[in-house]
Formats: sequence, structure tokens, C-alpha cells
Amino acid sequence: FEVAAEMRGEHLGAVLCLCTVGELLCSGSADKTIRVWKRDRRGFSHSVVAVLQGHEGPVKCIAASADVASGFLIYSGSIDQSIKVWWVSGHQTLPLTPPDWI
Repeated sequence: FEVAAEMRGEHLGAVLCLCTVGELLCSGSADKTIRVWKRDRRGFSHSVVAVLQGHEGPVKCIAASADVASGFLIYSGSIDQSIKVWWVSGHQTLPLTPPDWI
């Protein structure tokens, strides 16, 4: 095995969790944010396309629903004792915000 890519300098704290959905990589951090990264066509390089803010503590876990044409959900859990659900529309321009009812 060898390292194919490395992303640094975007999070202001330790990266604590990761998940993928389609061509996106989501990373949760001690800096209380989730970064959404898009993979380039070759699959080795990634760039941040959104920063999700809303947690008051480090993000410890994230998961995503299946990628469908209409969009998908990102779920995040934090030490702040909250779970947030983020909707990513298939036609939405990032950045994202959690719905008011969450």
C-alpha cells in the first residue's frame, strides 16, 4: 500500500471522523466543523467545497445516506450532545445549513 493523496491545512483541529458519499468525502473535526471535499476526476486530489458549521463541540462521527439524483443527507454527532442532519440537494450550491427543525 502507498499513500495516494494527503489533504492538510483546512481543519483547525484534529480530524476525528470521515465518511464518503459518491465523489464527496466528509471530514469531522475537533474544530467543530465538517468539511465536504470533492474528488477530482483522477481520484487523487480533493478540494473543499463546503464547510458545515453548527456544532458547539468537536464532531465525533458522521455518516451519509445513499447518493440519489435528488440529493442525500449527512448526519453528524458531536460532543455537544447533538445530532445534526444536513440535506444536500442534487441541484444545491454549497455551503449547507441544517434545517431549522433539527
